[in-house]
Amino acid sequence: MIAGDVYDRAVPPAGAVRLLNDFLNRMHGLNIPVVIIPGNHDSADRLGFAATPLNASGVHIIADYEQMLQPVVVETQAGPLYFHGIPYTDPIQARVYAQEPIDSYEQAHRYLIERIAQNQPTQAFMS
Repeated sequence: MIAGDVYDRAVPPAGAVRLLNDFLNRMHGLNIPVVIIPGNHDSADRLGFAATPLNASGVHIIADYEQMLQPVVVETQAGPLYFHGIPYTDPIQARVYAQEPIDSYEQAHRYLIERIAQNQPTQAFMS
């Protein structure tokens, strides 16, 4: 699980991109799934490039609000683990997505958690 700030800026240097590529290739070679959530220093659109085909290789990038609604399911010996990642968001982004007044980070995250919970009627949900 990489929970944000994969890079230290929205347009990372080539060396940082190569380092992430090497890491992801190594995890793939070891058959270790990776879940990535963009942080405030990442560009979610750039980081989310090719997220759909990468899912098949075990790299799950949750870069937008629609992707966060469906859990990433990682099978373990103890049973499945369900990951719901919320990409970094600010109140303006959440307000546009929600189409309702959201004025603080707390309101934004509360709204997104509620959206995830509403989308999971058959699963237990913990926040």
